[in-house]
Amino acid sequence: MMVPKRWLHAVVLAIVVQVPLVVSARAQTATVDPALLQQLQDVIQKQQRQLEKQSEVLDSLQQQVNDLKRTASEAQTEASEAKSTAQQAVDTAKLAVPGAEKLVTSGQERIKLAISGQVNRAVNVAGD
Repeated sequence: MMVPKRWLHAVVLAIVVQVPLVVSARAQTATVDPALLQQLQDVIQKQQRQLEKQSEVLDSLQQQVNDLKRTASEAQTEASEAKSTAQQAVDTAKLAVPGAEKLVTSGQERIKLAISGQVNRAVNVAGD
């Protein structure tokens, strides 16, 4: 896409006209109020202290999270081991006592109930 020469001339002319305006701008001297400057420095220092405290709190919370993760991982490992041990005990009990899987227990260890016998499917019809 070609730019027409008239547009190019217009852009160059606009730049040439604005350059003297920029050069002619003078820097203005600013006065600084010492009390305002001190107040701003105090605010900055207070905010820095708050940020440091918040950083310490965040570090403490991160440490707690890491401890909880480690504890949960250890508990999960222990639970897995306990489940494996319990399953081995159940398997051993099934082998040692035939029909142990049919054993009914109550909430107390001393009370146990086992139902056994045979089912006779014969029909007995008698007429008097």
